[in-house]
Amino acid sequence: MPTLLQQIARKLAHSALLRKGQELWELNQNDWNLALSRTENLITVAYLVLDDYSKGRFHLFIMTNSRHIKPKLPIGFHCQD
Repeated sequence: MPTLLQQIARKLAHSALLRKGQELWELNQNDWNLALSRTENLITVAYLVLDDYSKGRFHLFIMTNSRHIKPKLPIGFHCQD
């Protein structure tokens, strides 16, 4: 079951605000050399991050006391320091 943040991310990703980002992503899938402005690139990335987070595919990073950024990984996944 998705968390509250994942539900909000899904609603934002598929809102009118980021509909252009979704359209640009679909166009980019067909034309990998699609020229995007910085604003279009930002909108597309915002859509992708929110959509992936809502599906559980984008993991947030957390800060530790050792000042290293470590990903919040699924249980059973180990990373080397």
